[in-house]
Amino acid sequence: MQCSKPFLERWAARTGIVPSGVQPRSSSGPSLTWIVAFHGDSEVHQATGVIIAQTHTDPDQALQRLVDYAESTGQPLDAVAADVIARRTTFS
Repeated sequence: MQCSKPFLERWAARTGIVPSGVQPRSSSGPSLTWIVAFHGDSEVHQATGVIIAQTHTDPDQALQRLVDYAESTGQPLDAVAADVIARRTTFS
């Protein structure tokens, strides 16, 4: 699987974890497949779908918005995903 090098660097700095076998890719933004598989959270996947519906963006961009929002507010990704699903947090 592939994801962007800046995303991997931020993830590694934040968590101290870099999944084995993950290679950087040239385009920006994380690989939706990678982050959902790595995170293993169906709420993140569902929240990404909600953001796609709200913003009409592609899955990688929607997921990047979710991750960026969680990082900018200092909230766990799971908590932000739950808020998006419950419509307490919306994107436009």
